[in-house]
Amino acid sequence: MKRRALNVLSAVSLLLCITTAVVWAAGIGIHTSWVLGHPLPHNWGWMAGTVQNNRPTQFMIGIYKSPPTPFVGPKFPLNGNPSPAFLAWLARFGTVLGFNQFGFAAVRFPFIYGSPAGNIILTRTGWCIFIPRYALVAAFAIAPAIWCFQTRRLIATNRRRKEGQCLACGYDLRATPDRCPECGEVPKKTARISV
Repeated sequence: MKRRALNVLSAVSLLLCITTAVVWAAGIGIHTSWVLGHPLPHNWGWMAGTVQNNRPTQFMIGIYKSPPTPFVGPKFPLNGNPSPAFLAWLARFGTVLGFNQFGFAAVRFPFIYGSPAGNIILTRTGWCIFIPRYALVAAFAIAPAIWCFQTRRLIATNRRRKEGQCLACGYDLRATPDRCPECGEVPKKTARISV
């Protein structure tokens, strides 16, 4: 049963690994972003997508919370000189970078737009983590690598058992089937393991 579960996990993981690598390779040099999202109960929602700019292509996943009513902020600085009220608003609701190392990042950011009166309106606040695609490809490759290692070991064990060799060291046991003279291992009389 454990072997079957590993087979299924490895197949799904390999499919995700290949898909991520193909999407990553197809998007090299193309500066595109896409985001999917859906509202959840109690003013919450989720979002997922990709972001590609001057850094490595990243996968983004996050949640957001909408206030019961949109929050109206200060006037947007049209002349390029932000007012103290605008700077205080940015400090309260603006983008906060949690960390940014090797393409991984955690961010809190506002969903805002400008009103016809010139005010900034906050519609919701989001929290996201950004994961570089190379990390996803590497993570999805772990289960297939374990499967390959386990399968290689099972094939070697079956071959040694079939040829009358010690399962631990591979020494020929046809002359001494009760104990391996090389490593001292006592062979178990079990059925062949299926691959």
